[in-house]
Amino acid sequence: MVECSKDMQKYFDELETACFKEFKIATDARKKGYDPSNVPEVILAKNMAERVIGLISVVAPQLKETGATQRITELEKEYGTLDWRVAFTIAEEVAREKFCKFNQLDECSTTLSADIK
Repeated sequence: MVECSKDMQKYFDELETACFKEFKIATDARKKGYDPSNVPEVILAKNMAERVIGLISVVAPQLKETGATQRITELEKEYGTLDWRVAFTIAEEVAREKFCKFNQLDECSTTLSADIK
């Protein structure tokens, strides 16, 4: 959570509420079956760590809700936001299956190389 004034926090809360409302509308619309996918592909994220894991989990869904998001946040506190060491450390930990197991050895490398491109 970002430190800010009460007015600014109210604004952020209103944005979040509106976003979730729109996401629910999109989800309900997809359930009608007119779209090839029955759920929105958009992943809601509050910060960079959630966005990164959300994007990677498109090709490696087993990475969702494994603690990888929290680990990125820890690494950012240690090294600083957007520091290259965060990316390399989290990539190594994913490759070593710290957060989840992959069905095949090349599944992990495919996941990581797809994210880098």
